[in-house]
Amino acid sequence: RIFTPVIGRRILKQSLGEAYHPYPVQEDYLRAAEMLWTGPDQVLACAIDDRSLNTSLKTLSQRYAEIRLPVVIVAGDSDLLLDPQSQARRLHRAIPGSELVVLEGTGHQIPQTRPASVIEAIERGWELADRR
Repeated sequence: RIFTPVIGRRILKQSLGEAYHPYPVQEDYLRAAEMLWTGPDQVLACAIDDRSLNTSLKTLSQRYAEIRLPVVIVAGDSDLLLDPQSQARRLHRAIPGSELVVLEGTGHQIPQTRPASVIEAIERGWELADRR
């Protein structure tokens, strides 16, 4: 518990660097994230989430084909955390009628680095819903 804030900051900065790649991490976002995510309880909660993620995804992914709502998937071609060529495309193939948008020169943290693209995807989802 004593070292968690110190170690957590270093891990957080590295993780956010990978998530924001190829863009720099916004300093105000980094400061806010440090305050929110480096306490011992938050680190424990993240570790528990991380440990259960693969099991949860395996369970949830078995039902992707049942999704009947409009889905627009937005991925960055420079994502260091998820391979957009396999992850996003596999999700796109699994969800009937989904649309896939791959943004060039963009990493994982799309809501922070390319917010207009997220808004466009939401608007596209509404357009698809209106057609139903």
